[in-house]
Amino acid sequence: MVRLSKLIWRILHSRKINLRIYWTVLKGLSFPYSWIPESSEMRLKSVAISLSSYNCEEWIAETIKSILQQKHLNWTLFIHDDASEDKTTEIIRRFSKSDSRIQFFSNTRTKGPYHNHNSARKKAIDLGYFNFFTVIDHDDIAHPSWLSRNIQIIDNSKAVGVRPINSRE
Repeated sequence: MVRLSKLIWRILHSRKINLRIYWTVLKGLSFPYSWIPESSEMRLKSVAISLSSYNCEEWIAETIKSILQQKHLNWTLFIHDDASEDKTTEIIRRFSKSDSRIQFFSNTRTKGPYHNHNSARKKAIDLGYFNFFTVIDHDDIAHPSWLSRNIQIIDNSKAVGVRPINSRE
């Protein structure tokens, strides 16, 4: 599976194909493996996810849906909107009302993604029960195994953290 996904990435990347197409293809290929359950120890690990948004009504629903479709269910999504002028906040509010794991914060003025991610990190630390903290961009799509794979990598390697690197052109 890993070799196949690397090959697909090389093919799509060489043709400068959108990352959304890559993740859609990978999601289809990983379907046969989606029935494999997480260990009970892994399920207990909680993840704080930070998402900073600004005028992203075109992508935000797809990004949030990709988080909602995670195989690992023990997460909280902290969304900080940076005073968007489009329908971004309406879309986020709709999702936050339907799932209590989505915490929405709206800035009255633009503060920037670094400020927003640091705010989310501080909230996660103040709550005190998260094992991991990660960041997702408002135009990214998370693979359904994104969280569980990263937890497994960290547990197996004893790494401090994992952050995927994507090329954007």
